[in-house]
Amino acid sequence: MVIQNKPDSKYKVFAIECKFTEAYGRKHSGFKPAYLDLDIWNGIPELRTLANRMEAKEKVYSHLDAGQLIKHILGLKNAYGKTGFRLMYSGTMPLEKMATFIEKKLTSSHELPKRTVSNSTPLPTRN
Repeated sequence: MVIQNKPDSKYKVFAIECKFTEAYGRKHSGFKPAYLDLDIWNGIPELRTLANRMEAKEKVYSHLDAGQLIKHILGLKNAYGKTGFRLMYSGTMPLEKMATFIEKKLTSSHELPKRTVSNSTPLPTRN
């Protein structure tokens, strides 16, 4: 889910990733080499290192689908810049509860968000 913030706010969007069964052994697909060819990795070298390890089939995490989170981060970075978003991950808090929590925080700081739902954020095209 993506919650749009006011245009003049520090963070343009808050993205939320919720997982309820991930810790129970779902097999993850890893990280595809095509993502490493994208021209979006500047400024995030640690994430690139993690992606390289995953692409090499190194088992980095047993339950966390880090590849999926990295893809979300790349799409958000492409759409909003490195510092224009915050990605929150929850394995236990229901999605609507988390969205309500974020909206209350924004409202208390006088930044009323426009709430929109998006299933995916577009990734940049390969050069």
